[in-house]
Amino acid sequence: MLPIAEYGYGAGRPYDVPDSETGQTYYGRGFVQLTWRDNYARADHELELFAAASLEWHADNALEPPIAAAVMLKGMTDGWFCGSALADYFNDHDDDPCNARDIINGDKSVVPSWSGGMSIGNLIKGHHEAFLMALEAAWDEDRVLPMAAETVLTLTLRLSAAGP
Repeated sequence: MLPIAEYGYGAGRPYDVPDSETGQTYYGRGFVQLTWRDNYARADHELELFAAASLEWHADNALEPPIAAAVMLKGMTDGWFCGSALADYFNDHDDDPCNARDIINGDKSVVPSWSGGMSIGNLIKGHHEAFLMALEAAWDEDRVLPMAAETVLTLTLRLSAAGP
């Protein structure tokens, strides 16, 4: 899976106009479809991206797999986008993929024309359940090796950077 640019590049949206200072257009990019200049600037600050790596000054950097993965991981963990974080929906007591849509967008109740009558939140819940069932079906405790979270992130970033 690779990060993508927003279909239509924000055409017709308030953020499709190039910024007068940076010349950048801050339409959705990356795994989470980062939009608006202030969000690109926040990612720079939070991830310590400067100069040529800056998202605010080089918005297409949000399409680089390691950067897109870091924006997604930190943004969802720390609640950058809408104020809610992963731990609000997934913890020792909760497993709530439908409402977790609020981490990125507040559109969990929207029913797209292509969805067969299902809301976005329920579509995400279905994907979550199918993925979880596949993981549980493949689980073999005798074959599991302990792995640090940092190792998992490093492997994920390397696989993303390698492309399809």
